[in-house]
Amino acid sequence: MKKNNLKISIIMPFSVETKLLLSKMSDILEVLNKLAYLYEFIIVIKEEESLNLEGIVPECALDLEKVKIVNYDPKVGKVFTLLRGFQFASGDLIFFIDPALDLKKEDIGKFIEDFDGEITDIIVASKFHPESNVDYPAVRHVLSKFYYWFLKKLFSLNVKDVNTDCMLFKRNVLKNIVERIITKKYALNLEIFVVARHLNYKVKNVPIKLGSRQKWQPLSLFHLYYVVIDVLAIYYRLYILKYYDYLKKKPSIFPMVSIVIPVVKMNEYLKESMGKCLELNYPKYEIIVLPDEKFSFDKELQDEKINIVPTGCVTPPEKRDVGIREAKGEIVAFLDDDALPTKDWIMNTISHFEDERVAAVGGPAVTPASDNLNQIASGAVYSSWLVAGINNYRYIPYKVREVDDYPSCNLFVRKEVLEQIKGFNTKFWPGEDTILCLKIKLLNKKIIYDPGVIVYHHRRELFKVHLKQIKNYALHRGYFVKKYPETSFKICYFIPSLFDIGFILGGILSFFFPCIRGLYFGAVAFYLSLLLLNSIPAMKIKLMCLIFFGIMSTHIVYGIYFIKGLFAKRMAEEE
Repeated sequence: MKKNNLKISIIMPFSVETKLLLSKMSDILEVLNKLAYLYEFIIVIKEEESLNLEGIVPECALDLEKVKIVNYDPKVGKVFTLLRGFQFASGDLIFFIDPALDLKKEDIGKFIEDFDGEITDIIVASKFHPESNVDYPAVRHVLSKFYYWFLKKLFSLNVKDVNTDCMLFKRNVLKNIVERIITKKYALNLEIFVVARHLNYKVKNVPIKLGSRQKWQPLSLFHLYYVVIDVLAIYYRLYILKYYDYLKKKPSIFPMVSIVIPVVKMNEYLKESMGKCLELNYPKYEIIVLPDEKFSFDKELQDEKINIVPTGCVTPPEKRDVGIREAKGEIVAFLDDDALPTKDWIMNTISHFEDERVAAVGGPAVTPASDNLNQIASGAVYSSWLVAGINNYRYIPYKVREVDDYPSCNLFVRKEVLEQIKGFNTKFWPGEDTILCLKIKLLNKKIIYDPGVIVYHHRRELFKVHLKQIKNYALHRGYFVKKYPETSFKICYFIPSLFDIGFILGGILSFFFPCIRGLYFGAVAFYLSLLLLNSIPAMKIKLMCLIFFGIMSTHIVYGIYFIKGLFAKRMAEEE
């Protein structure tokens, strides 16, 4: 590839003074003009910050039309500015550099010139290259060396510095890597390089010179703990789940998709969800919003794709049936008003429908980092193996599989199948999705779970609202054991009730029979230990306590109301 035919997108996080940012932009601009690259600058700033370059940019002769300023959520950390900036990048090459790096323009020039498009996929500026000259704190240097040695043994990495802030990627290479990224904490760079190694991309390590002005972020035990957790998670995905082996098949056809969203009235979550829906990377789709009464969106959310259909005060499954009748698409995508689809949500789904045996596709509903502490705790309770058991793939991405029951907060179904089974056609809520999926399975059709079909789902807060939702789930699941045993008569649904019975009965018997007292209190201690082990990864004391008591209260409430549903003659909505 000839350099003068290439466009380079420079992504820079802005967390330093404007003077330093402009100085770095000026240096890079001089280098790019010399090398005859087309270019664009993408400055990524925190959501609460603003940056006005007019009036100060002329100092470096930069065309403002070639500068994009985008926001990122500071809760996910500065390291995610690469992913955020990449969403807006249009270049053939993606150059990520932190303006806080004390790099001279000649070093930047050499770094870019080192790119060889024929044999190199990624260039990494490495502090540990033999020719690097870095004024590095001794303790940090030793720890980083040990960390790199450990990672090399674990993942056979072909990069010497996973914590670099200066990287250059081919566009298609970074795209293939980003599609597989899950890490949401501190090991993003590591997962990028692990995936690159797994896909056999060629990485070139080049030296870097950093002066004494370079500032190093202090390390903390809290930070190190989360790094270890993320490293182990990446290891688990690579070697146990084989998650990175999954290649997203690009669809050969692009059928019309109708997104159906039931809602009572306008709310902030719906506005957020609509904003994400309008950013979807898919050529043909419509959005059908089903409120009780007619309303209109703000100007920034008004779009010809949106169809608002008031339904009156009816249940969500009845609203969805209205949406099915209104849908123009061959595929109907059911989404909750508090769920946020990722950009490739539809694109990652459609290829499955090329198999005629597939009637429906669902994916994980992950708790967003923007949720408050009580919501995050609720999400952690739901995704815990002590609560979700073998079904925790609904909340955490796992490998592709066939399932027989899936929630309607993130579910795609063929419209012809929906018409054949007469839609949801039920007043049960919750539990309407269980009935729908059972109808699909009775047609001998497949329901596929795909980890790439992700939405971020806001949770109900612990404790009151969360437990109210748990009560309704348990009540209907207990009732469905009798009414729809094909998918609801499973031992995992009985375990919380058995726990409640054992806890109460064992406590009573231990007073009358000393011989079982030790066994009973040993079992209680073991259970409390499991709760503690599930809570410890949260690190923050308040969050640990919320998760600990959240799991316990969920077990108790679910167990009680499951039994109540099991012996119920009818549900309230059947009256």
